[in-house]
Amino acid sequence: MADEGELQAAHAQPPLLLGDTELARFATLRFARKQADFLLGRLVAKRALGALLDEPDPRRITIDSGVFGQPLVRHARAAGVEITLSHSHGLAIAIAHTGESPLGLD
Repeated sequence: MADEGELQAAHAQPPLLLGDTELARFATLRFARKQADFLLGRLVAKRALGALLDEPDPRRITIDSGVFGQPLVRHARAAGVEITLSHSHGLAIAIAHTGESPLGLD
C-alpha cells in the first residue's frame, strides 16, 4: 500500500521510482489521472518485488509490458518472478510471486 504523501513524492520526482523505459512510457501519458494510476501501480508493484527480490532501490527493478500488456519484471534476480497488479481510482494492489502457478488480480 502507498499513502497520498508517497504518491505525491513519486509524482514530483518520477526518476526516483522509475527506470528509463518506464520514464519514457510515463512521458506519453497525457492525463494527470493516468499518470497518477501509473505511478501508484509502479510504487506498489516495486514494493512487492523489492521485498521478494531483496532490492531496496526501485529504479533497479523495471516493469515492462508484454505483447498482451502483461507486466514483465526485469531485474538481475528476477528469473521466474512475476508480478500481478491492479490499479484504478487512486487504489492499487500488487502481488509478486515466483510464477509457479498462474495468478492474476483484477
